[in-house]
Amino acid sequence: MKITTERLVLAPSKLSDAAEILAGYTKKVATYTRSKPSESVEEVEAWLAPAIQATRAGTNLQITIRDRATGEFIGLGGVHHLDTRTPEFGIWTKEAAWGNKYGREAVAGLEDWAQANLEFDYLKYSVVKENVPSHKIAEALGGVMVSEYKENNWRGEVDIVEYRIYPKKGEK
Repeated sequence: MKITTERLVLAPSKLSDAAEILAGYTKKVATYTRSKPSESVEEVEAWLAPAIQATRAGTNLQITIRDRATGEFIGLGGVHHLDTRTPEFGIWTKEAAWGNKYGREAVAGLEDWAQANLEFDYLKYSVVKENVPSHKIAEALGGVMVSEYKENNWRGEVDIVEYRIYPKKGEK
């Protein structure tokens, strides 16, 4: 399974991606995410292996994002909780890729895949309130802000804004 966009290829993550994930997922990148950066390739592999298994089982879609022309590692993404009626997007891009709208393009590719392949009530996209670029991604995809709440992540308590993206009529 591969999702191709104008500039990116989104393909299921592999254990061989671990070194690039370790290098790209820095404290600065992780500022607005749920989990702290790993400290070793082995630590990345420890959480990546179950994510890969869940992708194979069909309950998760864990993807690695690469530049379509060069194959350069850009980041990770996914559609999680595929076994529910409310799957959830997750994404991060390495700092060197920021400002190129790769995140928006990758999530749009994931949304197109979800619209074509899943039965859902809505797709969740939860973002840390001060993460303006992620708000822009959700809004560009027609996401509707539905709630705000507090959540604990690796930095402590953060304010979260939940967006929902609804099924497009006639897509299936």
